[in-house]
Amino acid sequence: TLPGGDMPVGVLKTDAKPQIVIDSVTGDALFVQAVDVDPNPNVTRQNFVYARRTNGVWSPLSSLGDVGHVSNPVLKLTGDGPGARAVLVYQSLDTSGGAAGDPAAMTRNDYLAGQNLHYRYFGGSSWGAPQTLTDDNRYDFGHSVAFNAAGQGITLLASSFACFAIFARDSFPSSFVYFVCSVVKLLRNCFPWD
Repeated sequence: TLPGGDMPVGVLKTDAKPQIVIDSVTGDALFVQAVDVDPNPNVTRQNFVYARRTNGVWSPLSSLGDVGHVSNPVLKLTGDGPGARAVLVYQSLDTSGGAAGDPAAMTRNDYLAGQNLHYRYFGGSSWGAPQTLTDDNRYDFGHSVAFNAAGQGITLLASSFACFAIFARDSFPSSFVYFVCSVVKLLRNCFPWD
């Protein structure tokens, strides 16, 4: 039998999920991956590091400094200006509760319900502050991101509830939309053809 939702998550493993984008005109690039930042070898708490390539030279890895536990990065060029302007969409888990900062000590229900989506914009030289896409105490996951030539972006994601569309930002620098679709009700709610 499977453990219940009130059981601890247990040991987590770091999943780097490296992401890279390259501007086809300038050759500038941006690289992001998750790393374990907890000094305790028995605790896995991920954060992101990044490096930039400008004029053919890579910078050293630097931390993005997010709090909590982050995972599943998706990095895309935004196309809203020259250079490697990009957006990073990712899952973020607040670990400040009863688990004392250790995601593995959380219950399975709390771990899943605490997964929200955030994004950060890279304007070509620096990162903006983390912004919240979802904050609904439900498991938000399976996100993908796309931008058109005008820099308008959209994120498609799965969640454990209904399907809807929201304009999350008037400027991203352009409008940024995200869709949430229930895994169980995806076809019926999002594509009601019958």
